[in-house]
Amino acid sequence: EYTGAKHSLQCLKEHIEAKGPFDGILGFSQGAAAASLLCASHPSAFRFAILVSGFVPRDPEVAAVLERARPVQLRSLHVWGENDTLVTNDRSSELVEFFANDSAETHAHPGGHFVPSGANFRKRLKEFLEQQQANDPGMAARGYTLARARQLLDRAARSHYNDDMRA
Repeated sequence: EYTGAKHSLQCLKEHIEAKGPFDGILGFSQGAAAASLLCASHPSAFRFAILVSGFVPRDPEVAAVLERARPVQLRSLHVWGENDTLVTNDRSSELVEFFANDSAETHAHPGGHFVPSGANFRKRLKEFLEQQQANDPGMAARGYTLARARQLLDRAARSHYNDDMRA
């Protein structure tokens, strides 16, 4: 059992209900696990998700949130390091299986447990975000830009465990 998981998820749900909906959600490691739970429990709160080194929680009660929503109907980009020893490839791949096949995309980078910042990933991320913007032209009107997304990604890359992507 995860200590504080229910309280944390409740706080996040309250924030979503008060401030949402949002264009997207980005999470790294535990933040990606939490983001996936939010996508499953509040499917209309986000248009897309970027989950880096994400995993299915081991606590059966928490993981049941994903199971009940399977398949999560949300565009998603799942990213993991081929040499990640903290969240292994099979754990990240398992999370992908909870999202709809036609909307879940993957990207593996050659590194470990971090948000990648190399040219290949930046290109892949840009393509993914451009697809989301093409599907919803109103994103720009709401203040979403690729430059803003890049700022948030750079911020995450600078902090190994930055699960809090506040602006």
